[in-house]
Amino acid sequence: MLIKQVIIRKMIKLILKITDIQFIKYGIVGVLSAIVDYSLLYFSYTLVGINSTLSVSIGFWGGAIFNFLMHRFYTFSETKESGHTKTLVKYALLVLGSYFITLYLISLLIQYGLNIYLSKAIVLVLVYIYGFFIGKYFVFK
Repeated sequence: MLIKQVIIRKMIKLILKITDIQFIKYGIVGVLSAIVDYSLLYFSYTLVGINSTLSVSIGFWGGAIFNFLMHRFYTFSETKESGHTKTLVKYALLVLGSYFITLYLISLLIQYGLNIYLSKAIVLVLVYIYGFFIGKYFVFK
């Protein structure tokens, strides 16, 4: 009986950890940011005819600005504030890292024959995971 109680407690802790409200908020903002990013990518690449690198950049930066504002005032709004300027500088470093990772990986995937939209989807997942941990433990801590 004692083993069963220990297992149940561990399962409850795991469920609570998985459903951490901050992580859920991060996911919601991530989806909305991806919509902004993809919309700008589609508009600039498909409708306007801008080259892939510039189109990826336009989508990325539009999504990044939206992302920062939402995370600052929604996802991580309850975290201790160390100063807006300091937070913005740390966020800029996160975004720059994400930007160069994005450009590099998308161009690599395109070279391997994937289309720009599938490449972007794959890279978004990787940058999403990277961004959560850097955002939580470095930018908005």
